[in-house]
Parts: sequence; C-alpha cells; structure tokens
Amino acid sequence: MRQLSILLGLALLLATPAGAQTSGQEPAQTPAQTPDQAPAPTPAQTPPQKPAQTSAHEPGQAPRSRLDLSAGYTYVNYDQQDEPRLNMSGFNLGADVNLLRWLQVGATLTGDYNRESSSNVGLNGTKTSLISFMAGPRIYFRGHRHERSYFFDGLVGVGDITVRPPYLPPLPNPADKDRVLAWGAGFGLDRTLSPRFALRAQVDYVRTGFFGGNPGQSNVVASVSIVYRVPRIKAPPRPKKKPQKSVSGD
Repeated sequence: MRQLSILLGLALLLATPAGAQTSGQEPAQTPAQTPDQAPAPTPAQTPPQKPAQTSAHEPGQAPRSRLDLSAGYTYVNYDQQDEPRLNMSGFNLGADVNLLRWLQVGATLTGDYNRESSSNVGLNGTKTSLISFMAGPRIYFRGHRHERSYFFDGLVGVGDITVRPPYLPPLPNPADKDRVLAWGAGFGLDRTLSPRFALRAQVDYVRTGFFGGNPGQSNVVASVSIVYRVPRIKAPPRPKKKPQKSVSGD
C-alpha cells in the first residue's frame, strides 16, 4: 500500500506540470490568419484621390463667349476740306456677336467733340460734335480666342454732325447740322487681359460727305476700348419624366 501511494504521488507530480504547460501553450497554438482572411482596409487608410483640375480655357486663349461688350476712348482726325483738319475726342460703345471662331458681327456708337480755340473772333469757340452709328463684320485672321487676336473690320452706317459757331450779338447763332451715310474699314488687335476682359486697339478710315461736300471727308478714327466677354448661361437639365404605369381594370 505504501508503494502504491508513492506511485500515485509521483503520477500526480508528473501530471501537474504537463497540464500547466498545455494551458500556457494554448494562446501560441492559435492559427495565423491567412491572406484571404486579412481584414479589409478601412476607408481612412486609402489615399484620397485628387479631383481632376479643369480650366475655364486653355493657356493663352480666351474663353468662349457669344456676346462681347466694349467701351472706351475715341480720337477722330476730321477732314474739314477747306480748313485745317480738326482733332476731336470722345467715347465709343460697342456690342459684337460671335458667329464663328473667326467672325464677329457688331455695332458701334461713337460720339466726339471739339471746341475750337482761335485768334479769329469768328471761329474762336466754335463747337463741333460728331455722332456716328455703324455696324459690320469683324474678321479675325487666326480666330478671336488667342491671347493676341488680329482682325480686319468693315463698317457702314450713319454719321450726324453739328457745328455751332460762336455767338456774336446781335447776329443770330444758328447751328449747321447734317446727316449722311458713312462707311469705313480698318484693322486692330485684341489683347487678352483675363478670362473675361481684353484690351482692344483699333484704327479705321471713315468716309463721309457732310454738307454736300465734294469729294467729301476722309477721316481717321482711332480707339482704345475695354472688352468684356459675356459668359454663356447654361440652361439647367430638364428632369426626366418617369413612365406612368397603366392600371388595367379587372
């Protein structure tokens, strides 16, 4: 019996370390995760994608515009025929419609003024005003969307002049007025300043025949203007109509 008790005690001593080792090795025996079982990356781990940059127009080119508006300064060297040429200054207003990449059709209103200063009492203080409204095509050699766009234009319209001599009492002070057909041609340059603005320099030869003049007046008109390219307005897309389901009766 004593030997049996000793053998049972040895068996218990041997069994106790084995059980402890088994319990301590259980965490290490967990199987490793296979690539298929790896967790999917969270959205925060994916690098953010940069949106594609879109530009309103290509470098060195102006944006597309259906309508151009302009305003600026105008200088007129007016031919008085029998007298020295008259220097006049004023304004110009214009509106041009872009029909093609190389073609515009527009209209221009100009108003110029001069007050003469002369040692001649009969001429000193004479006021001359010249107003003209002309329209016609403007042709661009390489198109009107470049940074520098050269053009040729042709104009036809109406010219209106008023000449008011100085008042010398007791003589009356009537004003001489006339309105005639005017036409002209010239060339110029549009220089793009920003996506919506441009600077325009232009020189035209304008022919008039005021007061029945024969052969008429050959005038030189030079102008500097700021051009605003009106952006196109895109209509919102129309919502699609959902097909109506037909309800059939029993």
